[in-house]
Amino acid sequence: ERIKAYQQQREAQAREWLTDLEQALSKAQVQPEALRHKLLQPPAFLPEAERPRLEALRARVEAALERQRREEEIQRSLRTLPRVTTLRELRAQQQEVGQWLGEVQGPEARGALEVKLAELERQIREVLEGIEAYRSQLDGATEYTQVRRLAAELKDFAARLIGTPE
Repeated sequence: ERIKAYQQQREAQAREWLTDLEQALSKAQVQPEALRHKLLQPPAFLPEAERPRLEALRARVEAALERQRREEEIQRSLRTLPRVTTLRELRAQQQEVGQWLGEVQGPEARGALEVKLAELERQIREVLEGIEAYRSQLDGATEYTQVRRLAAELKDFAARLIGTPE
């Protein structure tokens, strides 16, 4: 009788251990790597009926670890993005950063990507505004000196935008 009670108590503790780990993962209270380590040696009295829950938790922990690795990879890639100036390059980076933003969940990574995306949008807007400003100035130029000055400015501006079809 006491052995059976002891076994039931230990099984209840094992179930509680499993529930605690599930909640810790759901609430992101513990790093996935630490959970993975804890899941390597489940309590000996964990009932066989709880094995599917244990395996499901292991799969969720592995998925969380994979997401974490991907976010770290994206953050490294973000830090090493080259400085670009052409509209084509800016738009390509904007698309890439937008894709990364769809992949990450962590607030730190999301924040860095949102800042970079806003910076790229600002740069694209500046390039387009610059192109439009030169177009309208050239349309309104009537004197030769005005045209020469604008041509020189446009040449400098164009040097920054090599590869931009607009």
